[in-house]
Amino acid sequence: MVFGLTNYVGPSFARFKSGENYHFALGLLPHLEISGRLAEMDAYVGDRIGARDLSANVKFMLPRFYDWQPDIAVGVNDISGGATYFKSTYVAMSDRLGPLRWTVGAAKGEDYLGNYFASAELPLWRSGASVILERNGSANNLGLRYASPAIAFLANARVVASAQRAFRTTTPAGKPYERSAFGVNLVIPVGENGRTWDVPARPAAVAVATAYPQAAPVTMPVQQGAGQAAPAPAPL
Repeated sequence: MVFGLTNYVGPSFARFKSGENYHFALGLLPHLEISGRLAEMDAYVGDRIGARDLSANVKFMLPRFYDWQPDIAVGVNDISGGATYFKSTYVAMSDRLGPLRWTVGAAKGEDYLGNYFASAELPLWRSGASVILERNGSANNLGLRYASPAIAFLANARVVASAQRAFRTTTPAGKPYERSAFGVNLVIPVGENGRTWDVPARPAAVAVATAYPQAAPVTMPVQQGAGQAAPAPAPL
């Protein structure tokens, strides 16, 4: 279970001054995750109106049949709601190469994800911190992520915080885009995960939009079990 908040506003929404994204995700079955998201974007002074999008997302993670098989997830974002700013379908694949966690995927729908996306995450020893480089849509992002140790009095929950900066990025109008964004998430293990935080050998496949900043929270890979779909290393 994840509760998240981020102020990320991608280059596709550069016409807005700022934004907030509130996210909730829950694994109902071992391979199925549903999530909800409220995005609120504020207009620049002089503009008449901002934007709001309340959406639902679904992600399914394919079972692993072989030890060498990467984690693979398919999903649909923004399947309901009036605005559908983030409506898209995607497939993503994720694995490890030594200490490096990588994800690649393809998406179809609104242009905030683009046709392809990718990310790489390198842990900084055993500090709980990691460096992340990602490409989604027309955005290049570089950032840091920190995951706290399990907090016993909060049912073994973890706090995951992130900071990122866009670089060498342009808006759909061709203008330079450089913004910073911050996020914080509370990740609560449920079911069998409530008893332990067993980090697996490879991360779960990314759930874009519940995988990338516009659509999802930062989650930590944890042991898969009853009541918890394998979470995705969501974007910063």
